[in-house]
Amino acid sequence: MAVSAIMVAAMAITAAYVWTARHRGPTSDEFLVYAAFLSRLSKDETLPLDRFALADTSFQLVAATGEDWIPAELRPYSPDEAEASERFIDFCGALCGRDFMTKNLHAWRLKPTSAMQFPFDIVPASVEPSPAEGRKRVVTVARPGFDLWHHRAVFSYSFDCSAGASPAQDAVNCVQFGQVLLERTNEEWQVISYSAFLV
Repeated sequence: MAVSAIMVAAMAITAAYVWTARHRGPTSDEFLVYAAFLSRLSKDETLPLDRFALADTSFQLVAATGEDWIPAELRPYSPDEAEASERFIDFCGALCGRDFMTKNLHAWRLKPTSAMQFPFDIVPASVEPSPAEGRKRVVTVARPGFDLWHHRAVFSYSFDCSAGASPAQDAVNCVQFGQVLLERTNEEWQVISYSAFLV
């Protein structure tokens, strides 16, 4: 009897977690995850932090099509057709994968609260910065999926990798996209790994 009660309670908690995640806007933890990733990109690309910015609107999930060269984030999506990637589920579990999928059924405005300090600019992805600001690499992201304890997180991203580097590179069209795996260590999010595909 006690085991049944525990299982019912666990199922209710899980259902409540998934339902609230689907209907709740971006949280401060999500912006901490984005900041950790943008900081890692800055280090790996050997560019100053101020050359990266976050797009003000998240991805909307899409379904696979026959056109494999198109990043998955840019294809039309039907919620009945897809599950989170195997890589996401292997890293942080099925609940985390479901959290990622349900949060990204539609695009969200990404705007931290006034109490939240986010160290990167948040800009419209479609607007070029003024020449005085220089060209930034504007990174578009999906909302992260988290495990139940918020120890692990996953999301996908893309950005114009020709922007913000050098005039010679600016002349070449280049889009980088991939998936990001993060883990919370000592209350700080760390990027465990990320894939980087170029088209």
